[in-house]
Formats: sequence, C-alpha cells, structure tokens
Amino acid sequence: MKKTEMSEATKALEAAIAPLKDKEAHAAREAATKQLATELSKRHRILGVELRVEKPAHSAAPKRQIAVLVVDYTQRRVIEVLTADGRVIKVSDLDGFQPAPIPEEIEEAQDLAQADERLARILENDDVFVSAFSPHRSAERKDREIGLRYAISESARDIRILAEAVVDLSDLKLVHVENFETGERD
Repeated sequence: MKKTEMSEATKALEAAIAPLKDKEAHAAREAATKQLATELSKRHRILGVELRVEKPAHSAAPKRQIAVLVVDYTQRRVIEVLTADGRVIKVSDLDGFQPAPIPEEIEEAQDLAQADERLARILENDDVFVSAFSPHRSAERKDREIGLRYAISESARDIRILAEAVVDLSDLKLVHVENFETGERD
C-alpha cells in the first residue's frame, strides 16, 4: 500500500510512533529540569528520555508523549516527568522503583569501589572484568545501589567470580564487599 493510500487513522498512528527526535528529547529534558528545579538536590541525574504513545480511547488519535526519568540521589527519589509538545503534563514519584543502572552510574560505582584496597588488589590482574548487577534489597530501602561482580574467565566456558561489591550512590560509599577467594565479607 502506498503512503498516500493510508487511512487517516494509520497516518495519525504513523506520526505518533515515529522515532524520537533529538530536538524533542532536548525539549522534554529542559521542561523536566525546569519543572523540578526547586525540588531536586544538586546530586541528581537524568537517567533517560523515551517515547510514550498513549493508547487512544475508541477512534481518537494516539497521543505522543515523552517520559523523562530522573533520579535524585540525596533525596532518594526516582521521578518520572511526562511531557507533550515540550510541556510538562504529569510528574510522578516512582516509590519503590529502581530502574536499571545507566553506564555513567556503573562507572561512578566502579570508581568508588576501586578505592577499596581489597578490590584494588583484585583489579591488579589484567584478566579481571567487572559486570554490574542489581543487588537484592528490601522494598523499604530507597538507596540507589549498584552491585559489581569481579570475575575472571578461566576458559572459553568457565567464569570464576572472585568478589562482589555493592555501592550506594545515594551516600557515595561502598556498603558491602565479599571476596569469594578468601571468604572475607562485610
């Protein structure tokens, strides 16, 4: 079917689900930052911007919205700001929700963890690699914690975990280390 032969409903859907443009993402970030300016601490970060298409009621055209996900480390909050056409339409505190860590957070967690001499010793081995994971946590905890596993590849199929660490980005500290080689843990 040629584009000119599409129904009006299909054309409206096509416009609503088109890929997010840099200009739209920038406008959504700006609107969210302005809306939250008086609420956020200095230690906050935008985790992501994504397209949302609201399912229309009956035959109405779908609504194109952009969600901005913000974490405030000091206040231990995760906030979603929903925008449309560069304007804020809804702000929601996402209590109990911890989104997956983004690369910048993982890097910050690794930098904090490497300051610990036990982990620094493990990292002296050039074959050690680090992977992030979400540590187990109770629903009441609101800290932004990133887990790190230190491992080594022993063969094409075998990986040995040497240690695990948990870093609290809310308080900028290492909260747990377990060395599987020595049995040491805290």
